[in-house]
Amino acid sequence: MLHGLNSRRPARVLIVDDSAFVRRTLRTLLLSCGELEVVGAATDGNEGLRLVEELAPDVITLDLEMPRLDGFAFLRILMRRFPIPVVVVSSFAERQTVLRALELGAVDFVAKPEKAASPNLVQIRGELVDKLLAAVGSRVSELRRRMDSEREGQPELSGDAGNQERAGGEGQSSAELRPAEGATGLISAPGDGLAGARPETQTRRPANRVVVVGASTGGPSSLRRLFASLPPELPAAVVVAQHMPPRFTRAFAERLDRQLPWKVREAEQGELLNTGELFIAPGGHHTEVVRREGHLAIEVHRAGPKDRYAPSADRLFSSAADAGGDRVVCLVLTGMGSDGVLGVQYVKVHGGRVLAESEETAVVFGMPRAAIASGAVDEVLPLEAIAPRLVQILGPF
Repeated sequence: MLHGLNSRRPARVLIVDDSAFVRRTLRTLLLSCGELEVVGAATDGNEGLRLVEELAPDVITLDLEMPRLDGFAFLRILMRRFPIPVVVVSSFAERQTVLRALELGAVDFVAKPEKAASPNLVQIRGELVDKLLAAVGSRVSELRRRMDSEREGQPELSGDAGNQERAGGEGQSSAELRPAEGATGLISAPGDGLAGARPETQTRRPANRVVVVGASTGGPSSLRRLFASLPPELPAAVVVAQHMPPRFTRAFAERLDRQLPWKVREAEQGELLNTGELFIAPGGHHTEVVRREGHLAIEVHRAGPKDRYAPSADRLFSSAADAGGDRVVCLVLTGMGSDGVLGVQYVKVHGGRVLAESEETAVVFGMPRAAIASGAVDEVLPLEAIAPRLVQILGPF
């Protein structure tokens, strides 16, 4: 069954990439999938925008580094004119730019294998097909809504970015994240969304409560908005399992650390959990919460070849329930698949609380839907309501 499409026809894919080798290879790979049909290929963003109008694709694969109109300007214009799901296909070396593309409205990304001259794209076929089909069923309108709310009141782009967008026929304002109402200690930073204005006197102490979060497709944008709305003096530590490849999770943590008032870093073996700290589980590994000599701490284990998700929300949730019991709050955010469904049941049995993002704001409702169907979810809330509810549950600071 197609993700959100009439099952009588395959999803229409437009490839936008300046490499003839990549365009040809992606077309060949996707032609072997009966649920996808490649309807066109563009060599740069300008041609991509023209083909979007001409071909009306259901989903787009996008390279970021292209001549004339690059992937970032393409995304800004596309989200404004024709909000269509986009999956970025990019290299590991471009991980910071990939994260920027997700902030500009891309639904997901696939990392090319590291072969500079001619990457073996056959290795990514299964992942690419899954993510394209999930993207077809995603709520791009929700990403567009977030971008519109972030764009309000921001200055017009200047320099190369502004010139590129005007070259595409439409000047636009910068999509910088504005603090949600009630957020504290936030200042804007040109080109990077939010910067953390961390009070120097903020006291961090060993956490006896932990918030564990699971997310996949659409997660980076949702996590960024959620933690922009949460005060960093929250009386708990936070550990996030966001489905992402190795090395991208470190870049993601570093980017959030620059944008938010929270202290954010990639989780490492043996670290103690302190209040006001946010840990991102490393890609290709499982992160667990354990109790060591009376303190909550992190353990990191390399994933096995048969593990479907690494990091795994199920592993994170279950371990936190073992270590923290009823002092655990579990959040299931946007994402495809059902990772976390076993973990939330474990949290519930051990007396913890479980919140899930509602369909109205989830970019992809797969993970929250599976968690809700398990019967272990206490509350289903839109993304904007999760932060204030979490503050209520955790009590006074």
